[in-house]
Amino acid sequence: MVDTRDTLRALEQSWHHEMEAAATYRTLAERETDPRRRGILNKLADAEVGHAEKWAGRIRELGGTVPDPSTVKAGLGLSLQVASPEVIFRKLEAVEDRDIAAYEGLTSVLDDKSLPHSRSSATHPSEEGCDIFLDKAGTLT
Repeated sequence: MVDTRDTLRALEQSWHHEMEAAATYRTLAERETDPRRRGILNKLADAEVGHAEKWAGRIRELGGTVPDPSTVKAGLGLSLQVASPEVIFRKLEAVEDRDIAAYEGLTSVLDDKSLPHSRSSATHPSEEGCDIFLDKAGTLT
């Protein structure tokens, strides 16, 4: 039997990963001067927030408290400040790969009702979005 506390911890961690990705995309969008690229980044951020809301809904269903979104900061640290867009988006892809692996590992701590959230987040299009962004930005060959 799955312990609700373990499930809530896993859900909160998943929520945090999604919100961190959203904050990262928003930070990039704020700095972007090209309106088309800014729009793509904002859409990616919105997608991440949507994924986080799925986790938040399940957290509430289990009687947990959704963490305060204002406590979540953009990821990638100094790279976000100084690296080229290509480097930043490749790092984001690596983070997405890590998150997908983490979601796949959640099966041991998530209850049956939470598992579909894990599957939908593990297949979300953010990694594809990075490639689309880079392609539209003219940085992929």
